[in-house]
Amino acid sequence: MIRQFHHSYNCILWAFALIIMLSETARAQNTTAMDSLNKALQAAPSDSARVLILLEQANILIYEETEKASVVIRNAITLSLKSSLKELEVKCYNKEAELYDHTGEYEKCIARYETSLKLAREIAFAHGISEALLGMGNAYQVKGDYDKARKYHFENIAF
Repeated sequence: MIRQFHHSYNCILWAFALIIMLSETARAQNTTAMDSLNKALQAAPSDSARVLILLEQANILIYEETEKASVVIRNAITLSLKSSLKELEVKCYNKEAELYDHTGEYEKCIARYETSLKLAREIAFAHGISEALLGMGNAYQVKGDYDKARKYHFENIAF
């Protein structure tokens, strides 16, 4: 019995060590990716390229460093507004909504998806419309408002 416990304990320790090693590897990869993106941002030939790079940075930061992700997304929104990059503006709003979803701020999430959806419809940006409808449906589902969730999911499917 003690031998079996000792074996189980060792297995748990090894699994824990593996998890730590993998998470450290992922952090190192994220750091390398962020360094590369920062260099690319400095050399970006256009505002649209800069917005896309900022969105990639947000993808890396959004689940681990939400405050930094928020700043990066706000910078992307500001740049897309300044340069009248409407499709990228929609993508930025959707990314900000994703951040709010991750942090459990579902009212802000839904409001941001509504902003995105309105603009996406104005410019007939199909991908943006679909992403906003799906995100709104998911947010309402998490909130427990299944009628609205179903409405937006079905609207997305029909779209």
